[in-house]
Amino acid sequence: MSALLAALIAAAAAPACEGARCHREWTVLLFVQGEAELAPHAFRDLRTIEGSEALSSPRLDVVAQLDAPGVTGLRRYRLSRGSAPPDRPDEDWAAPAMQRLESPPLATLEERDGEPEWARLRGFLEWGVERYPSRHLMVVVWGHAQGWAAAGRKDFGGLAINGRTGGFIDGPGLKAALDAAARRRGRPIDVYVADACLMQTLELAAEIGGAARFVAGSPQIQSFQGLPYRALLRDLAAGIAPEALARKLPAMLLEAYDPEKGELGRREVGAREWLAFSSVDSEALRRRLVPALQALAGALEPFLAGGPHRALDVRIALRNAPSFKGDTHDLGALLRIVRQLVERERADGAPALEAPLRALAAAREALDATVVGWALGHQYEEPAFKGTIQPHEGRALGIWAPSSADEYRGRAGEYEASSFFRAAPLWPRWLARLHADAPPR
Repeated sequence: MSALLAALIAAAAAPACEGARCHREWTVLLFVQGEAELAPHAFRDLRTIEGSEALSSPRLDVVAQLDAPGVTGLRRYRLSRGSAPPDRPDEDWAAPAMQRLESPPLATLEERDGEPEWARLRGFLEWGVERYPSRHLMVVVWGHAQGWAAAGRKDFGGLAINGRTGGFIDGPGLKAALDAAARRRGRPIDVYVADACLMQTLELAAEIGGAARFVAGSPQIQSFQGLPYRALLRDLAAGIAPEALARKLPAMLLEAYDPEKGELGRREVGAREWLAFSSVDSEALRRRLVPALQALAGALEPFLAGGPHRALDVRIALRNAPSFKGDTHDLGALLRIVRQLVERERADGAPALEAPLRALAAAREALDATVVGWALGHQYEEPAFKGTIQPHEGRALGIWAPSSADEYRGRAGEYEASSFFRAAPLWPRWLARLHADAPPR
């Protein structure tokens, strides 16, 4: 037998390329906090991934860490192609027989109560980056969430909230975990996605932007159906570029939640109506949007000083405008609301309003350059949203804009810890001016 023939036979008999010996086009690192009532949804999504033909591609690895009831410890999996999951209602996935994966676990880690959730995320990401190198990296954090939380938050906020222990990942912890992965990788994560509620806010995107080129998620309460993993994995296996993926993700959700044709929309009719999802370019946020909001705040402080009725008008407008839970507003809608109030003052003959109008226009341009893709459901076209979150104005990127003095005073200290407030120090000053004379409710 020739040496060449022997080498060919040996190569054919060798196991498939796996782990650090490979260098894929994409790796997805999926951190799943599925404790308590989220377990059925976690297993449904993981089984959906296992049933995807994309897992047969040599260009893609999907690696998950799962924390769920009935599972001993924290389990890590390289998800492999399995059978298609049964098309069953959500409640059926609560059955123990449904809550198991076909992929064998790679490792089972001891689940130590008291270990911070962010430290678990950091450990998983550092391990995954080292063991499954790839040209492009997507990180998905899956679970319950309530938006921005500072270290030591009080009553609201956090990501990957553990339904058994109450642990969660706060903003600084998320930054630390993603920073560690980027350092281990030697460059930023390409796309970070929160498959969770209320996480797509400017404050969070600014916090983690140094570690991720694109940040995607929802500022709204999200459907339990989550991301369209089948469609997402097909594009990853086809070698889609990171920017193209970031631009496409919101449209992908709109299609998946179509009540007639979409896989997720057929499962939960009506979920598309309230859909809000966007992708943010972190570099544009840092270089354009944050400086534009700093300049806008500098123009709005003297505007508010022009009469006590102005702050009152802004507070009333915010109170009447639709908002997301946690008193965040769509940033595009917020800019529209303030612009309308300034224009009304100018129409009434108030002088010297060109500066805030110019700053509002510049902030609008910066927002449009920063949000590279967005989706808003049909509810935002209804008359109740006229003048606020209209699809042509909204961008599905939230920002904390408290409408009451109680909300402002209750959470201002938490937001002061954010990277956004430190980078744009005039922004908290104009919020303070807005609520300075407001009586408590």
